[in-house]
Amino acid sequence: MNKMIIHYCGGAGINISKKIHSELANLGEGFCEVEPRYIDTSVNNIGGLPPELLWKIDSSGFSEGEIAGSGGERRTNSTEIVEDMKKYLDTHGHTDEVTSEFHVVVFSASGGTGSIVAPTIMSNLRTRNIPVLGVVIGDSGNGLSCKNTLNTIATLDHMSKTGIKKPMVIIYYNNHNAVAEGAKDREDLVNSKILSALTITSLFLSGDNEDIDTKDMINFLAPDNYNTISIAPSLYCINMHIAGEVTNNKEHINLIGRTLSCPKDHANLDLVLLQHKYGMVTSQNAIDKMDELTPIHVVLAGNCLVEEHKALKNTVAEYTAIMDGISTATLEGTGDADDSGMVF
Repeated sequence: MNKMIIHYCGGAGINISKKIHSELANLGEGFCEVEPRYIDTSVNNIGGLPPELLWKIDSSGFSEGEIAGSGGERRTNSTEIVEDMKKYLDTHGHTDEVTSEFHVVVFSASGGTGSIVAPTIMSNLRTRNIPVLGVVIGDSGNGLSCKNTLNTIATLDHMSKTGIKKPMVIIYYNNHNAVAEGAKDREDLVNSKILSALTITSLFLSGDNEDIDTKDMINFLAPDNYNTISIAPSLYCINMHIAGEVTNNKEHINLIGRTLSCPKDHANLDLVLLQHKYGMVTSQNAIDKMDELTPIHVVLAGNCLVEEHKALKNTVAEYTAIMDGISTATLEGTGDADDSGMVF
């Protein structure tokens, strides 16, 4: 059984873990063993989870410090976070690629801590040639969240193209775009999608699927490892097509595919791809759990965030226009203001 180490980053990442992790941990045979980690600049979100699994960021590493959250401001603790993440990975022994071990980083792009922690972890892992998948939750529901989401996406893209110069692979959701009535319903819907996506990821990376070998898994999450296919440094997304139904977005450039089937399925993926492998689910437990969802086509694609990036930029511009429209003219009274600001 392969291992999937899940790094839940920042307050949003930790809160997501409370809603999905127990189900991931109890999937059983045919899925990955999962190991959770929690990283934050505050201890306030860890309630109910094993406190010994929290890596508390502060200026001196894993000790008691002054930092207590970032308050949604990405720049606030960025220096301490970037410095601390190498120590975090070194302390846990993540210095080189380990066969049968994969990393997943779950975080909100719209917050203060997770949006710095997670890209730093991902870029450091990829620098060390360790496969990693980012699960990124954006939000365009208010000005600060939208700006943070835009800048986090830009960070991941810049890290890939000009920093580590390696592809980075993510799954992306936008809370505000989820089709549900209220904010809480939208959040719950996205959480359920994350659980479904990570369940499929756990199945795919388990090592128990016939004809899907370790190299097939590694090359999918770290496509720069291909020798005969050239995948340029960029930000790539995973699209998951359930029950054999393929929804092909014409803006996306489909590159690499993996199909997971149960014995009953007649799997066929009608996409032009650089490389594609079919795998058969062999564990009876996994067949029982996934029977109604297979065949599942897991496709790595480029250009996935081009339209989202445009939409976020337009929304940020709208919020900026609101701020620019606030009058800064002084409201005068009948007399002058004294030193305290009182006008009589």
